[in-house]
Amino acid sequence: MEILPIQLDLNIDERTETIYPVLIKCDGYNYLVDCGYSVTFKELKRKLEENGVYIKDLTGIVITHDDIDHIESLKHFKEENPNISILSSVDEKDSISGKEKSERLRQAEEGYAFLPDEHRDWATDFIQSLKSISRYDVDQTLEDNERLVEDLKVITTPGHTKGHLSLFDPVSQILISGDAVVLENQKIVVANPHYCLNLEDMIDSLRKIQDLSPKKVICYHGGVFEGDVNGALEELIKLYSK
Repeated sequence: MEILPIQLDLNIDERTETIYPVLIKCDGYNYLVDCGYSVTFKELKRKLEENGVYIKDLTGIVITHDDIDHIESLKHFKEENPNISILSSVDEKDSISGKEKSERLRQAEEGYAFLPDEHRDWATDFIQSLKSISRYDVDQTLEDNERLVEDLKVITTPGHTKGHLSLFDPVSQILISGDAVVLENQKIVVANPHYCLNLEDMIDSLRKIQDLSPKKVICYHGGVFEGDVNGALEELIKLYSK
């Protein structure tokens, strides 16, 4: 099994953002974990092809959670290969498929009235962006400790959103974290803690990841961390448990 983070760079609001979808290649199966923005689709397609995988070869796309930077380019993948399966948690299946409003959209709409005037134009654009995401039926839901391929296990890590998923390979001890944790300045941190939808669940998820004792973490934001993962997680748990 190969677990390959794919670096995608983009400029947003005069700043550079880098995201890391992950390609999993195993015995004829090719899974992509998260798929980026619409504007990153062409670059992602090119880099998949550099790794020997064309969109027609993709078995499925695992969505760690329903946020725009993780699902917006689903539209382009489905247009090029309608047979690609979409996989997600049970808890976020209905929002990803468009059967219910996403948590992030509800959060943005409910918080709008409390924003200062200078932030409302940005918030209006953000809400419209969330509403404009193309939605597709989820073909397969994933449960905690279920195996995706070989020993690669699904780990439910709620907090950032209610149905957030991570993936863990106990052989290589690699964790694909999604936004359960991210990397900033080569340090593991919580992704946008002010947007975290359930702080207690987030802390429990950090403990759950710590129990796995990963040696390498592939963060959707920030890339690969190979230092003292459990020590970094312990610092976060203490910080947010105060």
